[in-house]
Amino acid sequence: MPALTESVTLAEAAVPAVRGDGAWVRVSPRFWLLADAAWRLGPRACLLAGWHRAWRRSGLAARALRDVALPDGPFLPHRLSEAVGQGDAAALAAAAEVALAPGWHGAFPADVPSLGLDLFSAGDIRPVWEANRLLALPLLAKAARLAPGGGHLARAEAVLRDWAEANPSYRGPAWACGQEAALRAVHLCLALALLEADRAPAPAMRALLGVHARRIAATRAYAAAQDNNHVISELAGLFVIGLVLGDAALARRGARGLARAVTRLVAPDGAFAQASPGYHRLLLDTLVVAEWFRRRHGAPAFAAPFADRAAAATRWLDRVMDPRTGALPRCGPVDDSALADLSLHGALDARGSVGRAAALFLPDVGFDDADAPPRLAPGGVSESPTVALDVGRDDADAPPCPRPTGGVQRPLGLWWGGPEGRRPSGGAPLAWRSEGWLGLRTPRFQALLRTGAPLRFRPSQADLLHLDLALDGAPLLTDGGTGAYNPPSGFSWWTEVLAGTAGHNTVQFDDEDQMPRVGRFLFARWPRCVAVPGGATMRDARSRRHERRLHATTHSVVIEDEVAGPFAGLVLRWRLAPGAWRVTADGAQGPRARLRLAADAPCRIRLASGWHSPAYGRVDPATVLELAAVAPVSRLTTVVEAG
Repeated sequence: MPALTESVTLAEAAVPAVRGDGAWVRVSPRFWLLADAAWRLGPRACLLAGWHRAWRRSGLAARALRDVALPDGPFLPHRLSEAVGQGDAAALAAAAEVALAPGWHGAFPADVPSLGLDLFSAGDIRPVWEANRLLALPLLAKAARLAPGGGHLARAEAVLRDWAEANPSYRGPAWACGQEAALRAVHLCLALALLEADRAPAPAMRALLGVHARRIAATRAYAAAQDNNHVISELAGLFVIGLVLGDAALARRGARGLARAVTRLVAPDGAFAQASPGYHRLLLDTLVVAEWFRRRHGAPAFAAPFADRAAAATRWLDRVMDPRTGALPRCGPVDDSALADLSLHGALDARGSVGRAAALFLPDVGFDDADAPPRLAPGGVSESPTVALDVGRDDADAPPCPRPTGGVQRPLGLWWGGPEGRRPSGGAPLAWRSEGWLGLRTPRFQALLRTGAPLRFRPSQADLLHLDLALDGAPLLTDGGTGAYNPPSGFSWWTEVLAGTAGHNTVQFDDEDQMPRVGRFLFARWPRCVAVPGGATMRDARSRRHERRLHATTHSVVIEDEVAGPFAGLVLRWRLAPGAWRVTADGAQGPRARLRLAADAPCRIRLASGWHSPAYGRVDPATVLELAAVAPVSRLTTVVEAG
């Protein structure tokens, strides 16, 4: 997620300003909303944000990021002796070219000090940051191991030289965010590991990694204040850099901080503070990279409860992922990140992420189809549990390999790119609950309810009690998605339409959001959410109450909504998956399912036009089934029947 600039102002918003004569200044309603948000975030986040702001204003951050001249290179080894492993080097090289941007900076200036860069006026920085993560380098490194004579190593060196020349230290968009520097450093280190150079990097690469470590450390208070993927990524980056550079102190600091962050942000049941399956995947990918490098370099284990939380987070993502396609519900903010995706599953298929995490964090759990013959991942790399890209290291003194109960041994060598379609055996339970979520599964339906119970961390969207529902592995009732964090000119409505309450499958009272927005990524007056059997209840700041419960059979799902409080009217929305839908007297009929709606008061049912975002940066028309009613309505019932 881009830098959450609004939170940095909260420390200043905590106390009203006064005039010189001591009289109170009249403050706007927005001030009180910011103060409410600051109170809910708590003193820790506000103090960290205030510290970051003071650090920047003092000029100390800029001094820490003075220009550093990098050596000319080379950055990577000169040559490789022999082919190692099986797979399609050409497919990997082609994917690397796709991952590269035609220009490294987009519309952003290349020579402006990164801490002073305006992240929004020039357009959406997210695609620029994606290219600057340099996923192309480990892809080319893996291709070079498979086909040493294919020119892939030379291409990787050329790409890195071009990037270094175009992005002088701490200038331009590539250096504007500590998290982005960390994710790029992880890919650089992974490329070195694939080339068996992560224990003795070339001087130029050592210098480049050192520059990345300094960038990450310069704004560490800001990352910690976010309570999301920023702090996880940055601490993992520092840990991996410390291992590769042989800097024991840096590695220890990174490991200690990462273990603490995981303890704080990952619940014992596996739920992540950032309520988004997509960002949960990024969390898991990041933890896998850190754990794999830890084992590879023989570093001490992360402090408890890191292992338990990582295992629980793996199970959580496995529960919400469709095992046939790897698709994740697009609930919450989604930017389609896929860290270290060397098996080429892509942003929309999380099976590789779950497979890698299960191999490391669930060593005593069996895998579905563990005895199946080798298959090919989309990139053409063999995905048999027993066939890995062995980079030639001596594993004699390595920690024991994860061993599934099916008796198949996974080598600890660089198996990067987990088995396609593999997941812990037994699949997800029929019903489960975690912090903020409730899941339900039948032979045909898979449901995910955003309960928000308890709401310990700041919500990113007004999506409480939203329900995502899939039928036979394909979405049926969907989230509006994200669109873009900084929509194109003339499309600022994306944010309100997709992230607001009307962009979700829930009840909206009086055409108002569940909570007022006070910034691009910040809400105030969070509703109170409480778990109830089969669902959850939400009470907003105006004392309007919504309770939702789910019931399911093999061929149907029943959603019961009870509402109360001081409201004049409401709208219940169901955002329908693309298809030929037609309105009926009591709902809608589609090609795969029928929805029947009822209320205990007069109501109006219609098919309306809406919008949804099936991928980051893309927004398409959508069909929305709406039930509108006025008080004193108190009960709504939706029955979803499979066709």
